[in-house]
Amino acid sequence: MLDLTKYAPYEPLTLKIGDWEITSPVPNTRTGLIIQKFLDRVGDEAAGTAQDEVEIDGWPETNEELSKMLLGEAEYERLAASDCPASYIFLATQAALIYWANGGNEAAVEMFIAHAYPTEGAAPKGR
Repeated sequence: MLDLTKYAPYEPLTLKIGDWEITSPVPNTRTGLIIQKFLDRVGDEAAGTAQDEVEIDGWPETNEELSKMLLGEAEYERLAASDCPASYIFLATQAALIYWANGGNEAAVEMFIAHAYPTEGAAPKGR
């Protein structure tokens, strides 16, 4: 038997935001397929081949639904019941999407977050 486990991100993603620890479980098949459709759409847009607005079948309609999909319903409910700031939940959701879409790549998350949320006083990038 060929064991490929070492090549796949099969451990949950754990994030620290402020005093909060937020975990995103390994995506199930349905979530993985939705993430793949999202990546296909992003690729089409980057290549300039996207056709108008395309619905991604199964894509959550709200940020809350997206958070529940990527963090798991139990984790989302735990955070909401504990008064975790909504911005932390949203940031964790974005990080989880980038992480799982890039095969469990933490550097991809760091790069996305640094670009999307530049910190005050940070050195300019790429100059």
